[in-house]
Amino acid sequence: MDFAPSTHYSRKVLNGLTIKFENKNYATFDKNGTRVNSAKKQDVMIVKTFTGEIFANYYTNFYSLIEIDQKNLC
Repeated sequence: MDFAPSTHYSRKVLNGLTIKFENKNYATFDKNGTRVNSAKKQDVMIVKTFTGEIFANYYTNFYSLIEIDQKNLC
């Protein structure tokens, strides 16, 4: 992951334990592919790399963001 040419955004975790970014809902997953939930209203930093990859950062950990559809928010 090359975060040097990246942009950073601040978001809060929603009630469905998802993060809304660019009008899409995302769930957080660790490097093993396990879904990671955090407390609702938790502040997270979204990092969008130059290549278009997006990650969530909180508590010094980075998590992959995977888009989920509106019907499967939990």
